Amino acid sequence: MITHPSFRLFLLVIHVLAFGQPGAMAQADEEKKSKQQIRLIFLSCPEDTGELKLVSKNEDEARVVHHELKPRAPFISDWIEVPAGSLFLAEQHNEKTSSVGVITLRPGIPRAIALLKPSGKGRTYTVEILDPSKLDFKQGTTLVANFSQRTTGVTLGTNKLSLKPGECKVMEPAAESNGMYRAMVDYTDDEGRQILTYDRYVKRSDQGRQFLLLM
Repeated sequence: MITHPSFRLFLLVIHVLAFGQPGAMAQADEEKKSKQQIRLIFLSCPEDTGELKLVSKNEDEARVVHHELKPRAPFISDWIEVPAGSLFLAEQHNEKTSSVGVITLRPGIPRAIALLKPSGKGRTYTVEILDPSKLDFKQGTTLVANFSQRTTGVTLGTNKLSLKPGECKVMEPAAESNGMYRAMVDYTDDEGRQILTYDRYVKRSDQGRQFLLLM
């Protein structure tokens, strides 16, 4: 995350978000295909965040724990098998257990991505659910989400796109002749000046399975 005196940019870039080895889904049995999975991505969290539990309630209103994790900023969980419906992030803080986030997972999303960031109200989180299949987010592509209040330009190698505040797009990075991706982020300020906020080189790798950039 880069901080500018008049602008704070929070941009998420996810590349090849671990959809498993090629053909893995095709080889899964019918029972496995019918189950839903979710992956939690914490964009930020309080420094003193303790262990969180991802829970749901069964037909008897009893709590069912699906996963336990201790996030940091940033943090990506494993794929977690869960039922559709309401899921809760439960935190025990100062010997008190409370819900700090609600995740609503619609049926029919085989693998969903949940983006979590502090809501600004206590220790709770806001949650945005992404359906990769609807976004055409697949192996070899990059998901870019703009969490800033400015229209932002993003360059990955020789490809560039523009995102409005809150917008999410998928792009395919194209390596330059040197085999590197130049990753750049910029925005236009109130005076019409182009402000570069991020500029790094990322090496292309055929073995690369997953990486997360927070800029």
